[in-house]
Amino acid sequence: MDTPGHYNSLSKAIHEQADIIITPINDIFLDFDLLGQVNNDDLSDSKAGVYSNMVFECKKQRALKDKKEIEWYVIRNRISGTTTINMQNIEEAINKLSSKYGFKVISGFGDRVIFKELFLDGLTLSDAKISPKIKMNLSLVAARNELRGIVKEIECCL
Repeated sequence: MDTPGHYNSLSKAIHEQADIIITPINDIFLDFDLLGQVNNDDLSDSKAGVYSNMVFECKKQRALKDKKEIEWYVIRNRISGTTTINMQNIEEAINKLSSKYGFKVISGFGDRVIFKELFLDGLTLSDAKISPKIKMNLSLVAARNELRGIVKEIECCL
């Protein structure tokens, strides 16, 4: 179920019922801020973000109620094909937060034109093969490979 990335009572109730939470974030500190605010000097974490606090509370409630653990994955999306200082900083900061807040980091989707093309028609990667508008190309093949990798990483952790 897709929920907003902010705290409200409905989102909290849905998160508490989940077995798996997958949180996609764009590769920018604006999205990262929901997970945690970091020290600008050394990228150490200074405090949990609003979303991390909510997920932590949901994980705690679920463990107390059902003795089950919620698996939490954070997927970095729209990753540039060019390595940048910002990309390296995001990677370092997210790895530091993952051990503290109990999520696993998965490399997500690159910033690909195919997603922009699919979006206009409300399609997903699975729909691409049935749409006459979408032609097989390297962007589509790469995106499908990324999706397979994400699914494989989640399956390995369960």
